[in-house]
Amino acid sequence: MEQHQQPRTMVRVTGEMDQDRGRQLRTELHAALDQSHGDVTVDLSGLVFCDSSGLNALLAARLHAVENGRVLRLAGPSRQMLRLLDLTGAKPLFPIDTTPPA
Repeated sequence: MEQHQQPRTMVRVTGEMDQDRGRQLRTELHAALDQSHGDVTVDLSGLVFCDSSGLNALLAARLHAVENGRVLRLAGPSRQMLRLLDLTGAKPLFPIDTTPPA
C-alpha cells in the first residue's frame, strides 16, 4: 500500500505578537490555510512574546483549519508560549513540535 502525504505550508512568526500584529497573523494564517492543500505549520521559534491577541489568532486559525479538514501545527514554541498555552488550556488543541522545522 502506498501512502501519499499532503504537502505542508509553513508560516514563520517572529518578534512580538501583540494586538496590532495579531490581526495581521490571523489574516496570514487564514490565507495560508485557504491556499494550502495540506496542513499548515506555524514556526514560532522566532517569537519572543505573545499576548492574548496572538493566541486568539492561532485559535481562530485552528478553527478555520478544522472546518476545512486541515491541521494547524505549532513548531518551536518558546517557554513563554508554552506557558500561555498551558494557562489558557489551549495546549491540547494543537499538535506541537518542540523543535523548529528544518
